[in-house]
Amino acid sequence: MITHGGNLTKLAKLAGCRPEELLDFSVNLHPLGMPDGLLAACQSALNHLEAYPEPHAESLARLAAKRWGRSGGEFLFGNGSTELLALLPRVLPNSEAVVVTPGYLEYEENCRKAGKTVRRFALPEESDFHLDARGLSQFLRGGELVILGNPNNPTGHAVSAAELHDLVTERPDCFFLVDEAFADFTGDSLLAFAPLPNLAISRSLTKFYACAGVRIGYICAHPTVVERLREEQPPWSVGTVAAAAARFLL
Repeated sequence: MITHGGNLTKLAKLAGCRPEELLDFSVNLHPLGMPDGLLAACQSALNHLEAYPEPHAESLARLAAKRWGRSGGEFLFGNGSTELLALLPRVLPNSEAVVVTPGYLEYEENCRKAGKTVRRFALPEESDFHLDARGLSQFLRGGELVILGNPNNPTGHAVSAAELHDLVTERPDCFFLVDEAFADFTGDSLLAFAPLPNLAISRSLTKFYACAGVRIGYICAHPTVVERLREEQPPWSVGTVAAAAARFLL
């Protein structure tokens, strides 16, 4: 089941209209569009389509590591962060997942497909759906995979990366996946803090740079987790054009 928005062909059929007549509010991109130079970088990559790309976009991992001052072994790129969000629950041994809701619908679906039982940590409407990190910590039993978006989709609310880093540090008995698909809009990221063995950070390069069709994102985690992800990921998930876009954007 695909719960993500953006399927204009399907939506147009349901609405009885043409796809170009729809305004899709489920796709959240920078309103000013793509940055200057991105289209040219993608067009230039078309001159190199005769060769296979790198099996796992290894050079992009090194570039991201340089960007964030980390080790290249901590990064893996994929066909959008969606691919990596789906892969992570499969490679982790946690039998139970806690998903913060309301949130990106595919978190829960990915966990169920990976055979994990799911509990929801519901953000209270009376607090305008803001996350209480202390309340989340108290909700956890121990041993869970915990998934949340920061900033959250669809509420748009965010907690500070420092507060989340404290939470992950205080709960070494759980593994945390923090989806920072929209973090470039705030400039606040967990990638600026010291790495933690029980934390994976997912990032998108298509939201802030308004290029959802390119399909490029990455994840940062402990090298042992990244290695498991790489073993699970099919080769050539990142095509030549997407890799060129990522190099330009990073």
